[in-house]
Amino acid sequence: GVFNSSQSEVVTKTIPLNRLWLDPLKTYIAYDFWMERLFGEVTNNLEIKILSESVTLLALHLKKDIPQVISTGRHVLHGANEIEDIQWDDSEKILNGISLGPKNTAYNVMIYMPEGAKW
Repeated sequence: GVFNSSQSEVVTKTIPLNRLWLDPLKTYIAYDFWMERLFGEVTNNLEIKILSESVTLLALHLKKDIPQVISTGRHVLHGANEIEDIQWDDSEKILNGISLGPKNTAYNVMIYMPEGAKW
């Protein structure tokens, strides 16, 4: 999460990936929890524009050439609390996982589809 306490200015922050203990030579997929949108691909540095009096909350996942869960709409931890045992079956082209949410509740699951993948 990156915060901007200014009441009027948009702030731009540049964060080197190695400061987040990530390999700056690899590509990561970033998802914005509050805006509910794909932030984009990130390599080397994370560059974020934060609106006034706001926070940008991103999940970063190593980019893979398979479909992958990158967030949920249930909790600010992007799925860390409510989804487990996510697996991609390449032979069947099926993405599986277990939802730990309460019965009879629903939430969105955001899945990144790599370019060229068939839905």
